[in-house]
Amino acid sequence: GPTQTFRGLDLYPGPYRDVVPDLIVESDPRVRLLAKDRHRVALRQNGSPDHALDGILVGAGPQFRAVTERGRASVVDVTPTVLNLLGLPTYEDMDGRSLTRFLKEVGEPLVIAEEEGAVFATPEGASGAELDSEEQLELEERLRSLGYAN
Repeated sequence: GPTQTFRGLDLYPGPYRDVVPDLIVESDPRVRLLAKDRHRVALRQNGSPDHALDGILVGAGPQFRAVTERGRASVVDVTPTVLNLLGLPTYEDMDGRSLTRFLKEVGEPLVIAEEEGAVFATPEGASGAELDSEEQLELEERLRSLGYAN
């Protein structure tokens, strides 16, 4: 049966509140929950679960450090890792942490306060073209519609 139940808006806040389920149920891995219709859920024993909370990340090759202890990683570590690999900083209050510590020949990740971010806004080699006010408003609206801005 269920092992934990969460309020949908606690897990998925943002602009699409009207499509987030009221409740999100985590079931025992030995039980599969199947929606029969809007009001009924069927439980099936020994079914394979639809989603797993845990996964595995394995790295091998000459670019990886030899690590003797078990590391921990999360899906929220992807963004800070990619930013660091591109030579860009991450913000102090950002979710996740860079996994570049598992790589050789990659320096310490650069972590900055959000207000320092303007220094890094235009990557080296970019055209540096300014957006006019209409383009700026369009960009802000697109980011808002995707849930990236308030």
